[in-house]
Amino acid sequence: MATNLKLRYIYLYLISTLGFVSCGSTTTKTVEIKGVYGNPKPLWEKGYKLNELGVNAIFVHSGSINEDMIIRARAEGAKVYAEFATLNGKGYVDTHPEAWAINDKGTRVEAATWFMGVCPTEPV
Repeated sequence: MATNLKLRYIYLYLISTLGFVSCGSTTTKTVEIKGVYGNPKPLWEKGYKLNELGVNAIFVHSGSINEDMIIRARAEGAKVYAEFATLNGKGYVDTHPEAWAINDKGTRVEAATWFMGVCPTEPV
């Protein structure tokens, strides 16, 4: 009986020690994103490579992405992120003025030349 009790104490000691060692040794890996917003073609045409510039991501409008761009960006160590225009309401707000986005003062925001945001709570 004493041997059995002794083995239990040794077992509990080992489990608790190993548990603290494994729980205390956490490491966090941080990834820094250095990206280009837009098509990197002008950089490539000048002979630059994304990885040589420290760029590891490109953010491109979905309509500009093609297979060659993805292949080259990945070969140069960059991830490709597609940007999709959502809530783009040019024309929509003309027929649904209640969907016009407003600023913090409660007045209508100006439409950008390429984009018009719409209130995201507008029912469809």
